[in-house]
Amino acid sequence: GWGVELALPLAALALNASAAVAPPREGDVWRVDFSRVEWRVLPNATTGGYSKAPASPAEDNWVWAPIGEVAMHNPERWGIVEFGGELGEEEAPPPPPPPVRYPSWPARAAA
Repeated sequence: GWGVELALPLAALALNASAAVAPPREGDVWRVDFSRVEWRVLPNATTGGYSKAPASPAEDNWVWAPIGEVAMHNPERWGIVEFGGELGEEEAPPPPPPPVRYPSWPARAAA
């Protein structure tokens, strides 16, 4: 497995957004997704680097909020991040959201 810790410049992320405010306020909701693409590679003795494995033409894709296809350009399918208060604040948890009933992925992609 692997893990990652990110420090994102929130002001830069909000630059081209119509409604985003940086820093985000408590209760603000942003859509976001994180993607990792991995090609199968082989060591390249000539360069000391790596080359794509010819027997593996496709890459592996992992995302934080799966969108049903390799299409990261669809922000309406990204995950939702809701910003909270300061760390350590004691708050009652919000009530659970109502169940979301999305049509199946093929129907959602139809237009």
